[in-house]
Amino acid sequence: MSEPAKLPLVPLARRLFDRIPAPVLAIPLWTLLVGMAYFFLNLRPRSVLGWVALLVLGPPLWLGLEWLGEVGVAKLSQLSPLRQITTHLDAQMHDKAFSWLRITYGVVVALIAFGVLWGAVLLLGLG
Repeated sequence: MSEPAKLPLVPLARRLFDRIPAPVLAIPLWTLLVGMAYFFLNLRPRSVLGWVALLVLGPPLWLGLEWLGEVGVAKLSQLSPLRQITTHLDAQMHDKAFSWLRITYGVVVALIAFGVLWGAVLLLGLG
């Protein structure tokens, strides 16, 4: 068997990233995740200990919540009634690039998700 053609950028990128120390890559990524935790989770520390906690725990908290959301959506989509509805809608829309049914379904699902989340916020007394 012949060997697949190699892209010229892959060895170049590999050599480039082999020369860059791990902290040079990790520090900007960690800083980005701290910023996302600060803004999107509305974490506003008021003390030095709070800032240290944000810097240390913010990125794992953000990544954990992202993972939890992905797992939740995957589990929710496997519920029997939702799976039957989406299978039925997919059969009706599979050959169409644009469908008002698809748009309506997406809006309804988004409104239901928004209502559930808003109810949870009110139930927890955060709103």
